[in-house]
Amino acid sequence: MKTSNSILGIIAGIGIGAAIGVLLAPESGYKTRQKIADKGQNAKKTIKKGFSDVMDSLADNFQDFKDAKDNVSDMYNDAKDSVTDKLKDTKNDVTEKLKAESNRMKSQTFN
Repeated sequence: MKTSNSILGIIAGIGIGAAIGVLLAPESGYKTRQKIADKGQNAKKTIKKGFSDVMDSLADNFQDFKDAKDNVSDMYNDAKDSVTDKLKDTKNDVTEKLKAESNRMKSQTFN
C-alpha cells in the first residue's frame, strides 16, 4: 500500500470518527460545536507557539553562526597579520645580515 493511500485512509478515518462522535454526542449541538471550536482554538495556539519557537530557535542559531563566522574571520586576520609581521621581520633581518656580510667582504677585498 502506498504511503499516500495510507495517509488518505487515516485522514478519512479521523473525519468519519469525528462525524460519528458529533452525531452520537450526549451533549447538545451548541455545546458540541463550542467544544470543537475550543479545541480548534487550542490547536491553533499550539501550532502558533510551536512555529514561534522554531523561528526563535532558527534566529538564535543564525546569530550563533554569524558570531562564529565573525570569530573565525577575526582569527584569520590576526594570524595573517602575525605571519605578515614575522615575514617582514625576517626580511629585515636577512637584509641586514646580507648588508653586513657584503660590507665585510668589501672591506676584506680592499684590504
